[in-house]
Amino acid sequence: LRRPGIEDVAVLKKELVQVQTLMDNMTLEREKESEKLKDECKKLQTEYANSEATVSQLRSELAKRPQEVAVSAGLQ
Repeated sequence: LRRPGIEDVAVLKKELVQVQTLMDNMTLEREKESEKLKDECKKLQTEYANSEATVSQLRSELAKRPQEVAVSAGLQ
């Protein structure tokens, strides 16, 4: 087998550096996207919890309405 020449080795090293750089950039992009999605998830969880609290409060108020109607109807 023929041994690779100096030029071949230099080209392969250059290609290797380019591939490693590309992989590093892709990893950074995935990490940024992951952080963005985590932040969005936390925001949505907070919005969901607030919505659940609002729904619970509205149900509680709604449950009181028939009693208020019955009381006001009895007063008339």
